[in-house]
Amino acid sequence: MFKAEKYDPEAWADLFKKAGARYVVMTAKHGEEFAMWPTKYTPRNAMDMGPRRDLAGDLTKAVRSEGLKMGFYHNTTYSFWDKRYPVKNGLNI
Repeated sequence: MFKAEKYDPEAWADLFKKAGARYVVMTAKHGEEFAMWPTKYTPRNAMDMGPRRDLAGDLTKAVRSEGLKMGFYHNTTYSFWDKRYPVKNGLNI
């Protein structure tokens, strides 16, 4: 149901700069495993469902165009289901 229809990364970047920020950090992958960028590793991403756009990439471009630095927080709390993370609580699953 997440569509991001009012998402305006240029307006955000402008506001961040006016507020005196020197960098912006976005949560790139939320705890429920939804990636804010297009990725082949999960269909749960902003390009394949919901907004159908690269939310992280759009914000990165806008932030950098304002001369600010861009960073990302990548939540791995629930990545235990992912085959790339085969150990849960010390046990191989």
